[in-house]
Amino acid sequence: MTNTTRTLTFSFDGSEHEDHHINLATYIESLEGLVDLVTQANKIVNGESSEVEMEVVAEQPGSFETVVNFVQSGGVDVLSQIGLMGGAAAAGSLFGVLDWLKGRPMQEINIKTDGTGEAKQKIATINVEGDTLDCSEITAKLLKNPKIRLGIDKLVHTPLSSDGTSKVTVKNGDDITLQIENENANIYKKPESLMVVETVTDDVEGNVNFTKINFNGAAGWEMQYGPLGRFAIRMEDIDFLAKINESDENGKFVDISSTDLFSVDMTRTEEEVNGRKRKAKYVVTKVKRHRKHVGKIV
Repeated sequence: MTNTTRTLTFSFDGSEHEDHHINLATYIESLEGLVDLVTQANKIVNGESSEVEMEVVAEQPGSFETVVNFVQSGGVDVLSQIGLMGGAAAAGSLFGVLDWLKGRPMQEINIKTDGTGEAKQKIATINVEGDTLDCSEITAKLLKNPKIRLGIDKLVHTPLSSDGTSKVTVKNGDDITLQIENENANIYKKPESLMVVETVTDDVEGNVNFTKINFNGAAGWEMQYGPLGRFAIRMEDIDFLAKINESDENGKFVDISSTDLFSVDMTRTEEEVNGRKRKAKYVVTKVKRHRKHVGKIV
């Protein structure tokens, strides 16, 4: 697998650094935050076994600049996902969303599948005080990860909170990819709580048994979904509801048993609050096939 090397320059500007000096404790904590941020983000984006090597190349003349090489072996470009590479994608990156949040706590994240085929992807909609922003599911995962937020706090908030540091700048060559003034330092401070309601909605197919049936409407239904267990559901297949309420020419209604197997399309909604998942909710949108327990297709 080919290694990709990115070189970024991290600059600390302000009166304290005019002679190229910086407080050692602040410098170490900031670089430690960078290591934690990139390492943890890479594991979330590319898997636990993936690695990014980081090395300081040299201290450059200027206010106080440090050049860092990042060597990544394949996978999603983690620096772009974080927002350290700039460009058009930066708005939906981790730093881009943090800039939009302006320190406001996230209240709700709704994740839905968008597109079809190869273009299919999961989009996260972040809700804060009535404002919404769409980003990738990966960015949403980075946002609510405590280790990621602590890494950003160390990298950005710590140096900007020290006397004499007016801004932190990241450059790719001569291009400034990220610049944060000390007046905005609190935007990047790790929040005391990352409690957020995350809702993931997707479409699934499955074989189920209906253990409770309501001939009069969508509510009051229950299904056994194989080994996953029993769930209260909504039945929103209007055609199926009509079918079970109609008799044939002999006045006989459709015979349904709890042992019958139904092939169905469903919308599944899973909710996670403060890292704890609640029981999934299902809505049956289409009943495609009804197999009697003796093997007969109805």
